[in-house]
Amino acid sequence: MEVRPSKEEIDRFISLATKQGLLRDSDNSAVFYSTQHLMSCVQSCRSAFGEGALHTIAVKALPFLRLLRRFSAIGYGAEVASHGELEIALAAGFVPQNIVFDSPAKTRFELEYALSLGCHINADNFDELERIDAILASRSDIAAPSIGLRVNPQVGAGAIQSTSVAGEYSKFGVPLKEQGDRIVKAYARYDWLDSIHFHIGSQGCSIDMLVDGAAEVDKLMQKINAGRTTPIRNIDMGGGLPASYNFGDNLASFDAYASALFSRLPHWQERTGGQRLITEFGRHIVANAAWAVSNIEYVKPSNGLHTVICHLGADMFLRKCYRPDDWHHEISVYNQESQDFVAQGKNVIKVAGPLCFAGDIIGEIRLAEIPSDQDRLIIHDVGGYTVSMWSRYNSRYMPVIFEYDTSNNTVSIVKQAEIAQDLIAFWS
Repeated sequence: MEVRPSKEEIDRFISLATKQGLLRDSDNSAVFYSTQHLMSCVQSCRSAFGEGALHTIAVKALPFLRLLRRFSAIGYGAEVASHGELEIALAAGFVPQNIVFDSPAKTRFELEYALSLGCHINADNFDELERIDAILASRSDIAAPSIGLRVNPQVGAGAIQSTSVAGEYSKFGVPLKEQGDRIVKAYARYDWLDSIHFHIGSQGCSIDMLVDGAAEVDKLMQKINAGRTTPIRNIDMGGGLPASYNFGDNLASFDAYASALFSRLPHWQERTGGQRLITEFGRHIVANAAWAVSNIEYVKPSNGLHTVICHLGADMFLRKCYRPDDWHHEISVYNQESQDFVAQGKNVIKVAGPLCFAGDIIGEIRLAEIPSDQDRLIIHDVGGYTVSMWSRYNSRYMPVIFEYDTSNNTVSIVKQAEIAQDLIAFWS
């Protein structure tokens, strides 16, 4: 599988959406998702980790109902981190037993609601375990709940501090080094606590770090199981496999991750004790599946360089604009006359968004030609944590979202572009 769609694929589906009247003159930007890329990643994940695992798509990375329905239709699960995401997952057709509810701030109402549905819940702390115990004591109709505790294995921070959650300190989970004995006692106390959860980080963490975290949790599980008549049933290993954002990157793969994991912990692959693996991949599945296109509105010369003003900036690329040293998106300029990307060269081009914010810069590129307002920008690898993190600053309209299918050469609308009534309703 190619890491990202080709230039020919991008050109074909922009043209097709335009010819069919789906991409209109009034649409100054759009996002395109490849169905084949999404489903190919799903198949790679399932193949790598073997039969019997519950694989979930992180709704925070891909909250669009139409696309989520593709996952639910093939028996995939959903990982949700709020009551809102839970409702989205249900609306997309995920069965509650395939929904994993993670959040550090679950309310009593949310816990009782998710338990009554039959969702799998990962508690974030000991106080939450007490809340769950009180709910189960008062609700005889909740039978055989599936509940885990999130553990921080404290194996260190990755390259991006803000997305690393397994350092010595993390807002998430229970720290293993400090609270290991208390964790074991909690599992001995609550017989309904049948699962364990850990997550190392999202982007910036190597496969070695992910496997180190799993190994620490495996040692903990051995201590827990020694004091219980019923061993841990579910091992939720989170997500965190890095995605590629640079054209020259060597892409980490599900196969490489699974191979390293099972080489270190072969009993996790054999699962002779009947354990079930749960995964929560988001970014690795969706990041490279989508690209964005934006009109170039103006090109301004200044101080030996040119600034391109486009229609996607810090509203869609929050992390890139606020933490440019940590985040990157490759950017191409598409010349509609030649139907080709402008070659690299010596002209320094700043790519700026439309917001009233000096840091609204999504990249710097060097081109052989100065772009014009007849060209278009292509921003690559925008499938995850872009539109789902949309900012309302300046009240810009969210762009139209497309899905396209290379097998039958079709393109369709996932979400219509916002209009004034949508925006006014949001602020009303």
